[in-house]
Amino acid sequence: MSIERVFAIRRTDKIESKIVNALQSICNDHVKGFGASDSKAKSHLFFFKKPPFRLKEFMNIVLDLKTSSGAYITKT
Repeated sequence: MSIERVFAIRRTDKIESKIVNALQSICNDHVKGFGASDSKAKSHLFFFKKPPFRLKEFMNIVLDLKTSSGAYITKT
């Protein structure tokens, strides 16, 4: 297994639960309780049969998180 893509999302608000809920809704499976000891989420580690960046639903989540209220853009 290797890292294929990294999506940096910089925001002024806390969105951990929003990200977790969005990924939970489109993932194929998850590791129960992983990284979620301090939240109500089932997990913070998700499995996708296909690379997530190839899924329209995943990319829509990334775009929404990068462009919705609370997001800010940095020069690269």
